[in-house]
This record gives sequence, structure tokens and C-alpha cells, in this order.
Amino acid sequence: MTFDQILLLYVYQHKKISLNLFGTIELEGAIPDPEIIRKEKQLPIEGLKFNFDPHVITDEAFIHFYAFEKGRIIPLSASDIEAQLLMARQIVNIGNPYEIAGLGKIVKMDNGKLTMLPGFFTIPPISGSGRPAVLRERVQQAPLPKVDRKEEKAASNRKIGQMLVISGGVLVVALIVWAIFKFVLPMMKGKADQAEVSISPTTEDTTSLTVVSPNSAADSSSQVQPTDSTSLLNWKAYIAETSKKPFADDKLKRYKSFGHNVELETLDTNRFLIFINLQSTIADTARQRDSLARFFAYPVSIIPKNP
Repeated sequence: MTFDQILLLYVYQHKKISLNLFGTIELEGAIPDPEIIRKEKQLPIEGLKFNFDPHVITDEAFIHFYAFEKGRIIPLSASDIEAQLLMARQIVNIGNPYEIAGLGKIVKMDNGKLTMLPGFFTIPPISGSGRPAVLRERVQQAPLPKVDRKEEKAASNRKIGQMLVISGGVLVVALIVWAIFKFVLPMMKGKADQAEVSISPTTEDTTSLTVVSPNSAADSSSQVQPTDSTSLLNWKAYIAETSKKPFADDKLKRYKSFGHNVELETLDTNRFLIFINLQSTIADTARQRDSLARFFAYPVSIIPKNP
């Protein structure tokens, strides 16, 4: 089952849920029988309430419910739910509605707050249909017929001979490659360097790296520093931002419980940044940033960490 299907099944069973970044959804009306929903097709939802509160904490019961339906551990389920909610909030923030089939659409109003428009009832999925298939015990097969000892020994000798031939071939190729890198390439490089020195003056390497901080408060600490692109450096990867200290502390605690090496950076009383400490070469920072952005569903920024 998808995240939306598990969410719908939970609301139909418990009538109420709190979701971080959104608020509380409550369904006061009765849920019609599946046969009625199947016959009516477009049966409107009545008694749907939505209380917008982006700082509310996701219900712990829903995390356990999601873990049961997916067949996953609790920490992984909590991380999955958080990523789904971050992605849904980004959809709403750019002006598109986030539709939960069987409940309604969450939309952003002109004043920046969120509201929920009731939709139509749908038949919820069957509980447990999203869990992975249970592994079954392998059926024992009849034993293989015995092989003649002489034939088995001959086959073993043939395999050993083949392995020796393959190993010898690999060794020869390795020696050839080693000789090329050890003797041929240095000789060619020396000739090329000598030719280059003879026709062009020596120029000083002026390559430099400019690192820009992801926020205006850290711009003053950004410097232009020449560095080797293959050197292993310390970096800060910013994965979350909030204006509420309790909300920042809660996210920091949750990330640490998942085993992430995270820290909290306070720019002022209304801006709190959470970052991951990592080591990477300059050439590998783009890959690291894209990987973290996909995992945390957040536009990650990476800046050098002061020693």
C-alpha cells in the first residue's frame, strides 16, 4: 500500500490523526459500508474537520500502524513518514493541492494557512495487503543420484586446470597493465612535459574555489580559498530549517535517534538550522548534496566547516 492508502485506512479506523507540518484531521461522520460506497460512487464526505497547526507532532500510534502495514521497523517507518509529509508540504507550498483519495484536498489559502476541502468516500484497502510476502519453507527435493568417484575426480581436475589457466591469464594481463603504468606512461609523460616546457612559459595555477553559505547570516564567513579538489575536507550539510526552538529540538532529537551525526545552529532567535557533519572531497559534494536532498526531501546546501 502507498502512504496515502495507509493514511486513509488509519483515519477510517480511528477517525482522527495529527500530521506534522499540516495539523489535525478529524472525521466526525460515520463511514458508510463498502457496498453503499460501491453503489453510490460519488458519496460526499460529511463531518470532516481540519485544524491547521504545522508544529503538531505526528501521532505515535500512526507511526506504529504504518510500520505494521509496511512490515518495517519503527525508526525506518518514522523517517519514511517524515519524508512523505515534507514532500506533500512542498507540493502545497507551490500552489498545488495535495489530494488524499477518500478524504479530500489540502490547499493553501491566500493568507498562507492551509485548509482541507472534503472529497468523496472510497473503499479503503484491506489491512495487511501492503506487507511483504511471508517466506515459506523450501520443499525438500529428492537427493541427487550418486556420481562415480572416478568421474567426479576427473571433473574436479578439469575445474582446477581451468582455474589455473584463468588465473595465469589474469596475472599476465595485470603484469602488462602494471608495466604500462610503470614504464610506458611515465616515459610518454616526460616527453610531453619536456615539449610543453620548450614551447610555452610556465604559468601559475590560479584555480580557486568559491564557497557560498546557504543563508545570509553565514555569508560573512564565506571565503575564497584555493584547495585541491581531491582533498578530504569537513563540511556542513544543512537538512532542515525552522523558526521554532522546540520544533528544532524535537527534530534534532529524532534525527539523532536514527543515528545521524547532526547538530543545531542558531542564527538568531527566529532561525534555527540543523546540519549533518560529513567529510567529502570538493568533487564529490554535488553527489552528496543530491543524495541528501532526495533522502530528506529538502533543498540541502553544503558549505565548508571551519576547522
